[in-house]
Amino acid sequence: MTPEKLLEAMTDLEDYDIMTAKKQTPRRRAGTRKFVVLVAAVVAMMAMTVTAFAAVSGAAWFKDFFRQETAEQLTQGQLTYIDDNTKDIGQSVTQNGYTMTLESALSDGYVAYIKLKFEGPEGTVLDADQYFPTYKKRNFLYATDGRTVSLVGRWDMMDDGDAQDNAVSILFTWAGSGFGDDVAWKLELEDIYAVYDREDGSSEEKMVAEGLWSFDLIFSDLSGEEVEFVSEPFAYHEEVQLSETETYYFDFQITSLKLRPLSAVIYKRRLDGNVPELFSEMIVVMKDGSTVSMHGHTGSEEITECILDAPIDLDEVDYILFPNGTTIPMP
Repeated sequence: MTPEKLLEAMTDLEDYDIMTAKKQTPRRRAGTRKFVVLVAAVVAMMAMTVTAFAAVSGAAWFKDFFRQETAEQLTQGQLTYIDDNTKDIGQSVTQNGYTMTLESALSDGYVAYIKLKFEGPEGTVLDADQYFPTYKKRNFLYATDGRTVSLVGRWDMMDDGDAQDNAVSILFTWAGSGFGDDVAWKLELEDIYAVYDREDGSSEEKMVAEGLWSFDLIFSDLSGEEVEFVSEPFAYHEEVQLSETETYYFDFQITSLKLRPLSAVIYKRRLDGNVPELFSEMIVVMKDGSTVSMHGHTGSEEITECILDAPIDLDEVDYILFPNGTTIPMP
């Protein structure tokens, strides 16, 4: 597998955008903030070519993360995939003393893991176990051509591992189509709040940092690896016991299953029974007997989009196991 360039930082902004920012009157708070953000973004992106990355590479960080997620050792194929497809970025924007650094990313074109570091001024304490930031601006990843993606499952706050009290790591997981179409994407985090739990069980929201942390990204030159597992549609039947007196019956056809290193998509057709929008846990079984779980994250009667708990090397896959015991071998 040849090394793939996963994620690039754009090295400039459109002249029109910069000029628009400069024309904002400084008497208006929003205009002033927009000017500062755009200039800061340009400086950060231009500096990428001369800024050294942290001692711990993005690939090493992702390997450790997925080991903890699966509680298993990764295979050589998984390790190689992470090495070949992780992109170190190191793009930083500072607002009001708080720095957000877009450190690294990993994507198969449909699921993208984006790892950031959030760092406060010296003396600030950010505890990943208690600190839970929320963002007033919810649409924080969008494409310039109008397409959107959904935040899948969760995002993780965790200790960044450098023993600094004023820094935490953030890992976003996004799913969507067309990450690899060389479309410019914008990641924006605005006005970061924290939610603190009170002893009485209630919570309290406090402003942590005000500002706009803006990054311009291009997903390009992704490998586009995928394998079609279904050569002919087949019937799928499953009984799900909801309670002692209630059973749910699934009866439909699976017409296609495309497996990728980080994700999968399943196409379905109704027969006589119900069709689940999402499946319960499916298992990707590797040739050495190790397994990786696969879960549906969005779906309808016709399609289920899935995400894997860890990256896989498609050459190492033996078969896929469904909840009803059905197995589909690697073609």
